[in-house]
Amino acid sequence: MVLAREVTKRYEEYLRGTAAELLNWAQTATVRGEFVMLIGGAPKETVTFDDDPLQAIQSLIANGTKVNAAIKQVAKERDLNRQELYRQFHEL
Repeated sequence: MVLAREVTKRYEEYLRGTAAELLNWAQTATVRGEFVMLIGGAPKETVTFDDDPLQAIQSLIANGTKVNAAIKQVAKERDLNRQELYRQFHEL
């Protein structure tokens, strides 16, 4: 996490740490000014190139990715034709 204080102002400051560390800081320090809180998201799901593209799509779907997004991601990462991969996946 990052707490950004007084962004674009003279006393701009960035405090980095875990949520627990920043909470501890806020409880023990004199907190002044306007803050913006930045929270890191989950890392992007990656696909290994060892498995079959259709298996990779299934794996992404099992992890919560929507079908079309999974097809698009696998096609892009493997430099495959998205429409052809879509037809193969849906057995068209």
